Amino acid sequence: MRRPISLLLFSVAFIASAGLPVVPAAKAATISWATDANGDWNDAGNWDLAVVPGAADDVVIDRAGANGAPPTVSHAAGATTVLGLTNNEALSVSGGSSLATGDLTAGAGASFAVSAGGIFSATGLVALDGATLDVTSGGLIDLSTLNAFGATGSGSVAWRANGQGAGGPSRIDASGAMSLSGATLLGRNWLVEATAGGEIDLGGATALADSNIRFAADGLGSLVDLSSLQDFADTVPTLLSSIEARNGGEVRLRSDPAANLTLDGYRIVRDGVTSTLD
Repeated sequence: MRRPISLLLFSVAFIASAGLPVVPAAKAATISWATDANGDWNDAGNWDLAVVPGAADDVVIDRAGANGAPPTVSHAAGATTVLGLTNNEALSVSGGSSLATGDLTAGAGASFAVSAGGIFSATGLVALDGATLDVTSGGLIDLSTLNAFGATGSGSVAWRANGQGAGGPSRIDASGAMSLSGATLLGRNWLVEATAGGEIDLGGATALADSNIRFAADGLGSLVDLSSLQDFADTVPTLLSSIEARNGGEVRLRSDPAANLTLDGYRIVRDGVTSTLD
């Protein structure tokens, strides 16, 4: 015989009020790198809470480093997702592993190196203050949600994509609708270089003002995509910026016949019959 619905509801209510323990929902934790030495991301002993960060955690990598050198945090195995990441040191992703974050903040002097088919990606808000990006052997850095790039202080910044891997070209994807501010980049050197078949996608950027910036694609299949940029301006006339396609490389410029492309203080280099500036 089926029990009345009202009895079933009473039974459920009684169990819920019987003082049984209730497990609270997990809260996001902030987990910080705890050593000045180089180390493995997947070693719990390298983190201040003695656990490897997971999907509910915010991660902070910010150490002075041994002898003043930034420690390198290496992620070489598995697929990891974290809620957010702040990186002010050196982060390496390799060996076909992947590291994904929601929001990303990187300070001046921070670096990201991705190689051997590794993948680093950010899907939320991305703030880069002059971070260096280096991709080799078919790695991927996906920062397609980046909408602004700037650098404070002095020194140099480099974004490099070199070579190919089994899965395709080494690639930096910063293809979002990006603005690049001359005020924050003033006085810094910025190299954006694709070599040996690597690719750098800045196809969503529309305007750029900087002193001494060099866009270069060197080698067959190498590509730097600037296809939405309309205004280039070098903010310091004595430091000549350049756009260079060499040895079969391609720098892709705005091709809309109805649009104007303004180059102010830039040197154009096309070296080799298969190199293209289009």
